[in-house]
Amino acid sequence: MVDVTAPESCGAWGASLLWLPPGYRANLIAWCETQFPTSYTMDQLNLYSCIRREVQEGIDGIDSAHPGFTSDVASLVAGTPLYDPNEVREMYDQLLNGISGHPFSVAEKFREIFLGAYDTCCCAVSPGKFLAWLSATPAEIDSDIIQANTILFGVCEDRSMMGDEDPKIDG
Repeated sequence: MVDVTAPESCGAWGASLLWLPPGYRANLIAWCETQFPTSYTMDQLNLYSCIRREVQEGIDGIDSAHPGFTSDVASLVAGTPLYDPNEVREMYDQLLNGISGHPFSVAEKFREIFLGAYDTCCCAVSPGKFLAWLSATPAEIDSDIIQANTILFGVCEDRSMMGDEDPKIDG
């Protein structure tokens, strides 16, 4: 497993995502590579490192929890002629709504992973909800848009910095 707690390592992690269609893979790498403003505190940067790690482990662990899922997605992607818009639309429909033989879709699983990462690292009321659109957007999005949204919505304030005993934001 590649350590993605630093944005410089995200490309290597992205290489482990070859089972995904190019749009999903590019969006996840762009999200991971987000560079935060120098005004962010070390605590904020550590929170985001935790979120990166949790997302990476969640995505890397999909096949352990659901054997065959990533290979079924890879087969679907490999079997889809990407030059045929109708075939691509059908493939993305399956990615968003469910793949035969599995009780969830790629979009549902990614949403669960993102929300779980934010909850584990810092937030009971999660900015991950604002980033959940990544899991329902299979087309490649400009990395500047992804990173701007990540900076806008993507890091929780650590309540302990405000004197709260519970480090999670609870609304």
